[in-house]
Amino acid sequence: MTTCPRCPADQTFRVATAPVGAVWEVRQCGRCWYTWRSTEPAARRDPGHFPADFRMSPQTIAEAPQMPAVPPLAPGVAERGLPSSSSPGADPSGKPSPERAERPAPGAGHQEGRS
Repeated sequence: MTTCPRCPADQTFRVATAPVGAVWEVRQCGRCWYTWRSTEPAARRDPGHFPADFRMSPQTIAEAPQMPAVPPLAPGVAERGLPSSSSPGADPSGKPSPERAERPAPGAGHQEGRS
């Protein structure tokens, strides 16, 4: 059993494992929800090295404010649909969105030595 670095609970579980070679795993605490990768520096995965300012106790967890709700989508987003996750900047039909197509590439138009 792995101990949570943030709230010293023994309620951790494996979320994921490296798909090849089992060279890393991702763990999560069932009490404070802290999540870390086994390859993180000691200050992120080892309770003895975790920064004191960021540690939590059962009391601080109980007194923590609730996570804020996700706000509603901006007006018009639901009607237009969201871009396909496999094709950034494309509408659901797969065509590039006009906003994306007209946007210059990063650094385009930049001339060396001019501000």
